[in-house]
Amino acid sequence: MKSDIPLPRPGKLSAILGAGVFALAILGGASVWLHFGRGRTGDMGLGSFFYLEYEANLPSWYSAMLLLASGLLLLAIARVKWVAGDRFRRHWFGLGVLFVVFSADDISRAHEFTIAPIRSVLPVDGIFHYAWVIPALPFVFVVGILYIPFLFRLPPRTKALFIVAGGLYVGAALGFELLTGAYAAQHGESNLGYATLVSIEEALEMVALVILIHACLDYLQKQLGIVGIRWLKASSVKEAGGRAEQAGTEGGT
Repeated sequence: MKSDIPLPRPGKLSAILGAGVFALAILGGASVWLHFGRGRTGDMGLGSFFYLEYEANLPSWYSAMLLLASGLLLLAIARVKWVAGDRFRRHWFGLGVLFVVFSADDISRAHEFTIAPIRSVLPVDGIFHYAWVIPALPFVFVVGILYIPFLFRLPPRTKALFIVAGGLYVGAALGFELLTGAYAAQHGESNLGYATLVSIEEALEMVALVILIHACLDYLQKQLGIVGIRWLKASSVKEAGGRAEQAGTEGGT
């Protein structure tokens, strides 16, 4: 690679991605109101292309893209950390893999296939109407406990952004899922109330991902000094690895 391809500035990219989330939220909200707000049920027609709850439409692909971008940025940081021999290199790698898997799941909705088997074993409803949250809750708890030392070794700015992004994402993905489950169990899914709740849930998840992307880019550029795609070159990774060791030391003070 003879010339470097610069990484986008965190603030500029966040503004662009955030504008995309805002536009999708407006379009999705309008489609929900024009359909359910008028007392209609069933097929949403063209509005289904913008409804944030549906799969294989514009919002679902945008959300999957944000998840994949987050995963790839985390894996980029993990590569530098691995060369540096950083004690938390596996944590960065684990997060990266996790978000790449989340991206695939966001497109396939694979987690929803666990609902029926779980219900066959545990006759739950109400807040556990979407029963996939039952194994998800302890999984998130365990991951959270395991990542506490990692989180508190991050530089203050990165730590704050990760806490906001993580809290918002988990709160939307699980907290709102419990709320919408309870609502759906009583009122069903083909109504304005349900559509509003799930639209807010999906929009908040995307906002959290924009914050995470901002945090990763900011860390790459300001903490590791990587301003371009040169981390693909082994020599540059080693150079950045030295800065990664310093960043890890500074983050722990």
